[in-house]
Amino acid sequence: MTTSPAERYWILQKIGSGATATVFKAIDTLERRTVALKVFNTSKPGPCDSDELSFYPLFEGCSTVAQAEASYTNSQGQQCIVLQYMPHGTLFEYIHPASSVVLTIHQTRRWIRQLVAAAQEFALRGLVHGDIKPENCLISEAGDLVLHDLGTTTRIGHRHGRYIPGTELYMAPELLRSQPCNTPQDVWAIGLVIYAALFADLPWDRASRRDPLFVAYQSAGRLPGKAALELLTPAFHNLLLRMLDPNPQTRASLEQIAAFIDSNAPWFRCQESPAATPSPSFTKLNQTAPKLPTPASPAPPSPPTKAKGAPRHSMVHKRPSSVHSIAISHRSSPGTSSPGASSLVSSSSLNRFLNTTVL
Repeated sequence: MTTSPAERYWILQKIGSGATATVFKAIDTLERRTVALKVFNTSKPGPCDSDELSFYPLFEGCSTVAQAEASYTNSQGQQCIVLQYMPHGTLFEYIHPASSVVLTIHQTRRWIRQLVAAAQEFALRGLVHGDIKPENCLISEAGDLVLHDLGTTTRIGHRHGRYIPGTELYMAPELLRSQPCNTPQDVWAIGLVIYAALFADLPWDRASRRDPLFVAYQSAGRLPGKAALELLTPAFHNLLLRMLDPNPQTRASLEQIAAFIDSNAPWFRCQESPAATPSPSFTKLNQTAPKLPTPASPAPPSPPTKAKGAPRHSMVHKRPSSVHSIAISHRSSPGTSSPGASSLVSSSSLNRFLNTTVL
């Protein structure tokens, strides 16, 4: 007896939603396992969703990109995609300001390397992901980062019309100027993911002339958060600036980013010598995943207050007396912040960071 998809996949609970689809945790009753079920909100997919199913087969066997196991149309005429269930949630759950999880620099480096590898897979196929952000970076059972949501994936050279799919906060300036899609826009988004992971914030709302913070960055060539950025090594700070170069022609390449991470160069000035704490090569990353604590779902915050001059983004609501988890996850030495330094991290938080050691 043949089991219909509607009978095979039993929806348990909603785990996420976007502009075009909702994702559910479901049970595959035939194979007796948990899966993720992506259900498009209407029977007619949007301008990019129509190609999403056609892109999944191109990444078959790629460990850093989501794998579509099956697809079908439900009784309401909605397109459904069956995906591997990711029990450890999204990268956002680990790096948002209220997260109780303390990530190590080793884990962060590992996940960013896997994200770069995922973007490289798109570039090798002549594609652009188009919506790289922490919410689309899911963590697998093995503790690996897997890039999801191919709903905005396009061919290199594609030019969007008036509607640009994706998340404006992470869009590259050339994309907002209606230039053709290309790999540097994914590099830009990865740069912002790194910034968000380090500082639980984003440097601006929108990479355009409408945003005074971005305009200031373009004119001065300096990212917001001087005191916090001074904690980074010059080499890593320079890489971050090159990833966020407003000119896509001179922006850092995915290969350059991968080479920097693989070199095991330190990210923080007070980080221990790389020789003392060697990081595994990328080829071994999937075999050395540390056991991850499951991040608690963010509790509904008390009415947050918007940080003065900070972006309107979920990451601006910082923990009151603690610098972001990544920043305190490596050995540090005492110090003080410069009085009056411009920073998106408070001086009290910075002092706490400089005097904290997490083993």
